[in-house]
Amino acid sequence: MKFKVVLLKPLHESGIELLCRNACEVSTSSGETEDDFIRDIGDADAVFVRNEKITSKIMDACKNLKVIAKHGAGYENIDIDYATSKGIQVVYVPGGNAVAVAEHTMMMMLNCARRLNYVQREFREGNYNLRFTLSDTHELYRKTLGIIGVGNIGKEVARKAAYGFDMKVIAYSEHCTQAQLDALGVPITLVKSRDIVFSESDFVSVHLPATPKNVGSIGYEEFKKMKSSAYIINTSRGNIIREEEMIEALKNGIISGAGLDVFSVEPVCPDNPLLMMENVVVSPHCGGMTVETSKRLSYLGAQGIVETLYGKSITYPVNHIER
Repeated sequence: MKFKVVLLKPLHESGIELLCRNACEVSTSSGETEDDFIRDIGDADAVFVRNEKITSKIMDACKNLKVIAKHGAGYENIDIDYATSKGIQVVYVPGGNAVAVAEHTMMMMLNCARRLNYVQREFREGNYNLRFTLSDTHELYRKTLGIIGVGNIGKEVARKAAYGFDMKVIAYSEHCTQAQLDALGVPITLVKSRDIVFSESDFVSVHLPATPKNVGSIGYEEFKKMKSSAYIINTSRGNIIREEEMIEALKNGIISGAGLDVFSVEPVCPDNPLLMMENVVVSPHCGGMTVETSKRLSYLGAQGIVETLYGKSITYPVNHIER
C-alpha cells in the first residue's frame, strides 16, 4: 500500500527520500491559496507545510488526512485544536533550526555594533578613508545580552554569546529555573523581572513563540526602559513587537538600533520605514535558512509523517491523538 504525501512547498531531498523509502508517493503543490491546497492535497494521507495556513476548511475537505508535518518549530499557522478534534496528528521539529537562527542572531548583533549598513554604504561610495574617521562602533566583548525567551534558540544564542564573545547573558523566565540552566551548562543568569532584562542589557534578543500572551508584548514602554545605546534583535516572530512603536523608538533615539529578521506583515511592505533606516539591519525571515537546517528539518519532519502513518511512537508530536 502506498501513502500519498503532499508538500506545500519544495523541500530538501533528504525528507523526500525517506518518504519514498517508506512507500510514500510524494507530490508538490503548485498553489498558494486555500482552494489551491484543498485541490492539491485531495485524498492525501499527509501534508508537509512550511508557513502556509492549514485551516479547518482544508482539514474538512481532505478526508483522508492523518498527519500534518511542520517544517520547523513554530506551528501557529496550523489550527491545532481543530486538527486534534479531527483526529489529525501534528508533528514538528523543535530545535531543528536553533544553530542557524542563533548564528544569524549573532550576525545581527555584530552588524549593529559595527554599523555595517553605514560602513558598507560609505565604502562603496568611495570613502576609503572611513577607517580613520569611523566612530560609535563597539565590541560585543563583555557587553550584556538580555534574552527574552529561553527555549532551544535562546539557549543556543546564550552559549555563542558567552563562550564565543565573553558576553554576560541575563534572562527572565517563567518556565525554567537557574538550577535547570546550570545543569544543562547554559550560561544564563536569571533575573527577577523582565524589566531588568530591558534596563540592564546592551542587546535584547527576542526568542518567543507567537502565542496569544506573547503577541504584542514588547512596545514603547519596554523600549523606554532600555539604554539609549542599546539594540533590539528579533529573529523569532514579527508580531511579538508592536512595530509602529518600535519605529517611533528608533526615530526618537530611545534605542540605538535594531536587527530584524521578522516583521509584523510578511512579505514585508516595500515602503516599511524599517527598510530605510540606517540603524536597522534587516533580512527576509531567513535566519533558519541554511543547507544544514533545510536537510535536518526536511528529514525530521518526514520522520514524523512515517512514524504516524505506520503507528510508531512519535518523536516530536504537537498534539496527542488516541490511536
